[in-house]
Amino acid sequence: MLRFVIVPHNLRKEVRMSNTKVHRNPGGLAVQIPESTKISDGYIRIGKNVTLGENVTIGDRVDLSQDAVIGDNVVLGDGTKIGQRSKIGNGSDLDMNVIVGNDVVIMEKVIINDRVTLMNNVSVSSGGELNSHVTLNSDVVLDECVTIGAGTVVASGVTIPAGWIIGSGKHVNPGNAATGNLPHIH
Repeated sequence: MLRFVIVPHNLRKEVRMSNTKVHRNPGGLAVQIPESTKISDGYIRIGKNVTLGENVTIGDRVDLSQDAVIGDNVVLGDGTKIGQRSKIGNGSDLDMNVIVGNDVVIMEKVIINDRVTLMNNVSVSSGGELNSHVTLNSDVVLDECVTIGAGTVVASGVTIPAGWIIGSGKHVNPGNAATGNLPHIH
């Protein structure tokens, strides 16, 4: 069964769902919220044409922008922001204060720890793990099962091959990931 949130343009900016304030949906379009969705007490914003899968957990101060797609069994921690047209795959877990830019694709079962930033047009394949304070700049591609250590910054346009583990505090620039100059850490 689905719950529907319809907030016409002419109503005030907030509406209450149980103890949750939901910012009005621009344009007054319906947002389908599956009955299995768990929404934390607090403030969330859901943009127009957002799709929510089954068993999604949404924390406080979460912002889901226009046309975002959230898969089944996804956790969105407090303060998480999902950009326009971004897709979060089934079973992914985004911790607190994760920022996801526009047109980002996060595949199934990806773990993203707190304070991670993914800029526009980033792709993270299944089984990846991004530790705290990681930044992936625009047009980064992480192949399957890549792990990135805390505080690492990946420059725009970098592709990291499947299975790579990059340690904490690294700066990954175009060329060094592709040529294998970064250490594997086991």
